[in-house]
Amino acid sequence: MKISDKTNLTGTQRRKLSLGLLLLLISGGIVAGTVIVCSADSLDAVSKSVLTQNLLKTSEVKTIIQIYINAFLPLAAALTIQYICGFSALGQPLTIAGIIYRGVSTGVSASVFYLMLGIKGFLAILIMLFPFAAVSSVILILGARESIKFSNMFMNFALNKNVEEDKRSGIKLFTVKFIVLIALSLLAAAADSIITYFFTGILLNP
Repeated sequence: MKISDKTNLTGTQRRKLSLGLLLLLISGGIVAGTVIVCSADSLDAVSKSVLTQNLLKTSEVKTIIQIYINAFLPLAAALTIQYICGFSALGQPLTIAGIIYRGVSTGVSASVFYLMLGIKGFLAILIMLFPFAAVSSVILILGARESIKFSNMFMNFALNKNVEEDKRSGIKLFTVKFIVLIALSLLAAAADSIITYFFTGILLNP
């Protein structure tokens, strides 16, 4: 066996490596979000900013439909951007930025919960933030991986005009994968809205 063969990664190893790198990016975003909150002059301003992506729940009374929409829309928007970015290699940085942004939102929301609620904030984080933040992060990591992988494939399709059939089947498979991710997002948002609806009065009210 050649030395170069030993350094070649299998498909499984490449997938694990890409997922690991994306997980590292989202973890870095969480740390950055925590730092942003700790260094902010106004906690109220941060809690009401776009940095939370609606992950931060409030004591404001909302219908379960409103809660559902607030949970689903940012996730659906991020997946839509990832899908569009898959058709251009130039979109890869935006896909990666979206992953980091989700991490920042998680870090900001968790930090605000703790600073506003104290010890009670840990329960809010554990019950009302962590489940949906974790599931939605996994969904976005999978979407980012597929987007980056397909953008590389799409570039090859663009340069090779003799693979029209492969191009059509590739686009179809890519689209199906994102439809599945959207479906998972619908389910995740539904579960989050139910949890939020029932626990808001218990954990977020003084």
